[in-house]
Amino acid sequence: MFKRLNTGGALLSPQEIRNCSVRMLGDEGISFYSFLLDLVDNPHFQMTTGTLSQADLEQKGGEEHVLRFFVAKNVRDLFRGSVRDWLDDYMEAVLLKGPPFDFEVERKQFVETFRLIAEKFGETAFVKFRDQAPIGGLAPAYFEAVAIGSFNAASELAAKDADRVKRGLVALVQGDEFRKVTGPGANARWKLETRIKLVEECIRNA
Repeated sequence: MFKRLNTGGALLSPQEIRNCSVRMLGDEGISFYSFLLDLVDNPHFQMTTGTLSQADLEQKGGEEHVLRFFVAKNVRDLFRGSVRDWLDDYMEAVLLKGPPFDFEVERKQFVETFRLIAEKFGETAFVKFRDQAPIGGLAPAYFEAVAIGSFNAASELAAKDADRVKRGLVALVQGDEFRKVTGPGANARWKLETRIKLVEECIRNA
């Protein structure tokens, strides 16, 4: 019903609609929304996503990327090409007692992953590079690849020299193999899986 009412001069963003919808579900929905907000304020997440545009921030891009981390980590097999539906369906399923979601475990994994990303890759973790120089703002396909690749290879990443592993990532994202799965048509499941795998391998081989 809320989605149908979202008409008029200034449409809400998908995440703004999620935020409103989740709070309509009562205490559990409010708790989940508070969980997202709390993680948005994590200093390592703030540092590594500092390239989000002001427009994205105003449309709750921080909350969307926190949710995107959990969705890409937990239910990549449910991705069918629409990121909006993927995020909507997972959040609704969690709140309707579908897939298990242990808040403390998920929080710990998020905090540790972004601590490592901040320590090893810094402020340019999720941006494109050209000739070794960062360009543009946060790229969602890069966010998924680096965040989940780092989560999957966390023990290896923790042991790596920061300068060395960052040089490896910068080289990777400028290469043809990575660009083929992050450019036009990036919203395909096999491309999502491939770019995550490429980052994992980059970390392990650094």
